[in-house]
Amino acid sequence: MLLAVALAGLWARYIFPVAQSMYLSGNDFLPQYCGGKLAFTPDLYNPQRMQQTQQAVAGMSSPVLLYIRLPYFALLYWPLARLPFPAACAVWQLLSLGALLGFIALWRPPEPRNTILATAFFLPPFIAIFNGQDINFLLLWIALAALDLRQDRPFRAGLWFSLCLAKFHLFLLLPIFILGRRAWRFGGGLCAGGAVLLGIGVLMEGPTWLVRYPAILADNKINEGPGSMPTLHALLGYFQADTWVEIVAVAAVAVCLFVIVRRVELFYALAALLVCGPLLGIHAYVSDCALLLPAGLTLIVLTRFLVIRILCITVMSPPVLSLLKDGYPHSIAVPVLLLALFAAMTYEALRIGKKARVSHFLQTNPSAVAYH
Repeated sequence: MLLAVALAGLWARYIFPVAQSMYLSGNDFLPQYCGGKLAFTPDLYNPQRMQQTQQAVAGMSSPVLLYIRLPYFALLYWPLARLPFPAACAVWQLLSLGALLGFIALWRPPEPRNTILATAFFLPPFIAIFNGQDINFLLLWIALAALDLRQDRPFRAGLWFSLCLAKFHLFLLLPIFILGRRAWRFGGGLCAGGAVLLGIGVLMEGPTWLVRYPAILADNKINEGPGSMPTLHALLGYFQADTWVEIVAVAAVAVCLFVIVRRVELFYALAALLVCGPLLGIHAYVSDCALLLPAGLTLIVLTRFLVIRILCITVMSPPVLSLLKDGYPHSIAVPVLLLALFAAMTYEALRIGKKARVSHFLQTNPSAVAYH
């Protein structure tokens, strides 16, 4: 606890002032704030109108800072957009910190004291606070969903998880998790919550947003700096691999995830899904690696393989994640480590499945026990 407090003090003393001075010069909070300003108008996905609004509220604008969330998320920013931009920034930082503390209080395993220590060492949640990003809220929603899964309330867990549509590109393999676990009630809650959120979007922006939104996602400006991404796409891009290679690689990861979720216990399977987030999300940066916090905490406790614990600690360590800011070629170490971690998890799942089959054979064939 003392070490965690000391680390938090170092963040506050040395990093927060620098980050705060850069905060008001434009970051990921600015387009979200302007999204709140443009909510309930036809201009939410209008790049020109977005830049004009940014210039009006912050005195600067950027063609890179576009609103790329679904419409319902602009509704969450609408109250903040009633405040002046500097005040809204401060409130947002406090809310993001509160979401992170909520995650720490709710997430199991391990015990909160160990989660506090791991979080104090982990860069992405703090970078999210300083950069005005919203990944800490996803951590809170995932923790609430996990709590309901632990208490056998899968439908409500699915409702909580539907809020992660805010960054749906980090959960592309969620259908495989549902199919592999046969988590139909969880999937029902997810679909129900998603339908409500999409319906809110239609009420806010009209049905035409479904046409305008893909054009925003297709804008290459929002995916600049692939050398700063922890993704499989960035790794293969460094080696200039063909598109078909990436398709095959993604399909292989999907098959491995199905193998894992079919053979392991629920929270190990959830950890595997979360590892896939920063690995397969094309638009992902160091803050999106925050999903590795619940995944790593779970795997370190549940795995039987020392190599998985070592890989978790390595890929979550500040020196390794800091390589993403250096760009190519140093940054490819992060997706390589994530692939190695996922391969080790797949191997463990296969070993678990083999042991389960042997155990079942011995139970149903008592005469084979002595031979075995």
